[in-house]
Amino acid sequence: MDFVMKQALGGATKDMGKMLGGDEEKDPDAAKKEEERQEALRQQEEERKAKYAKMEAEREVMRQGIRDKVGNWLSTHTGQLVTLSEENLFSDYL
Repeated sequence: MDFVMKQALGGATKDMGKMLGGDEEKDPDAAKKEEERQEALRQQEEERKAKYAKMEAEREVMRQGIRDKVGNWLSTHTGQLVTLSEENLFSDYL
């Protein structure tokens, strides 16, 4: 009778324990793979932060160039020396 049941179910009896919540086979390299995955995520995050820090630095150079141009324009048109920086540009609003 046991032989007939095994033939009828095929190889499904091996997986029945897993389906019913039994112990799963454990991957011996699972911890190593997880550690590698975490390291890859950390590396990607560092690269992303470096990329955005570089972009922000480039934007700040552009902003300062604009401040300098506006300051030069104001100096020539008002006859007063005007230097613009982020601090004094928004000092009226802080």
